[in-house]
Amino acid sequence: MAQPVGLVVEPVVLNRLGVFPESATTVLADWQQRLEQLLEDQPVGEQWLSVAPSFELFCEEVLAWQSGDLRTPEELPAPVAVHLDDYDEVLRPDWVVPEPSQGDGPLKAQLLVQELPVGTPFDALPKGADGRRCWEATPQQRLERLLKESEHPIGLLWNGVALRLVYAPRGESSGHLSFPLEPMTTVDGRPMLAALQMLLGPDRLFEGGASNTRLRPLMEQSRKEQNEVSSRLAEQVLEALWILLRGFDAAGLKVDDPSHIYGGLITVLLRLVFLLYAEDEELMPTDSRYDQHYSVGGLAQRLRQDRADYQNAMEGRRGAWASLLSLFRLVYDGGGSSEAYLPARHGDLFDPDAYPFLEGRKAKTAYTDGPLVSVPSISDDVVERVLTKLLGTTGCPRSGRTAGLHAARRRRERVPGRAAGLTRHPGARKPAAPARAVPAGRHRAERAALAATGPARRRERTPQRCW
Repeated sequence: MAQPVGLVVEPVVLNRLGVFPESATTVLADWQQRLEQLLEDQPVGEQWLSVAPSFELFCEEVLAWQSGDLRTPEELPAPVAVHLDDYDEVLRPDWVVPEPSQGDGPLKAQLLVQELPVGTPFDALPKGADGRRCWEATPQQRLERLLKESEHPIGLLWNGVALRLVYAPRGESSGHLSFPLEPMTTVDGRPMLAALQMLLGPDRLFEGGASNTRLRPLMEQSRKEQNEVSSRLAEQVLEALWILLRGFDAAGLKVDDPSHIYGGLITVLLRLVFLLYAEDEELMPTDSRYDQHYSVGGLAQRLRQDRADYQNAMEGRRGAWASLLSLFRLVYDGGGSSEAYLPARHGDLFDPDAYPFLEGRKAKTAYTDGPLVSVPSISDDVVERVLTKLLGTTGCPRSGRTAGLHAARRRRERVPGRAAGLTRHPGARKPAAPARAVPAGRHRAERAALAATGPARRRERTPQRCW
């Protein structure tokens, strides 16, 4: 339910240090009851929302903070503020969460809190202006700048409807995790409430335990873990690139424009990592037909088995590359018995006409001209080795695939004029409809032509909510 944007905390780090959310039903039910007692219905704009009017009371009742755990900025010995000289504006926190007391030393802030008017969206520009020049930025952007420039990397956004944990270290990309209040009062919302307590409870901010299990060290270790994974995967992507290049060279690829060839091969790697991540997250169909005939993960398993069965004969086997081309076409144009099964994605990343040489076509030809007649003779050995490189970087599928997307995209961005248009599957985590039957006995490469007759673009997404 609570989906992070960017990196906040890495599950691998939490597991390694033994930091787990509460699982006892009685404890979670008590937290839910406390939260539900704080909520009251209030009109916000043209709708009624369940709102917790007091941030202080929420911290005491739900997060189990004590009265002295939330301070005003004026209580710090040095003010926390960022001056925007161009706009004659100063960014300041509304509240400060201090570090645990260490004798008679001065107070030090560990979290900065921005309290917004009830129902104010975190990611929308404020409406209206009084005529003076001001910085047009969302509350999220304002807090990120305050955190980065004040070098207090952890902050909270509060609007009475939701709480957002923000991590924005200086010189790095930011990440955030939102917790809408009303859904946390439901049975389905208990894991989200447990995660909130795990990250912002007293054990993580104020009390005993190992110092490396405090919130800030957890976030810092998560960034370090992700950077290490990204570095390892960048090396694997480079090795996979050379394997794929040698495979095309062995298949008789004629090089007219090296940068075009490079861009095409990097695009293949980015497609594969994207699809591996989407399959891990169940954003692709989960039925047996997709798994057996189209899935990248399923293809990798079959090729590993073929490697064990045929060993050195893999170089003389073909078919895996044609299967990947079929999947790329299917993702681009969509397919299935209904539009929701696999919607047409279109966009640059899977465009068959962006790099026609990948399908054995000549430049300036269209993928709609007809079935493929000369698929590049890429061996199953090459495809298996490429997939092994992309799959063999980490034991954590999610972190590995995410890092893989960044690593492959960084290499792809070196090619001028290309952009990877990645969008989230609109039917994510919904049961898939039965797949459309594919005629038996047809060569895998010809299924790409069938996929070209997929449905139209999916309808516009639903409006964004205030959290």
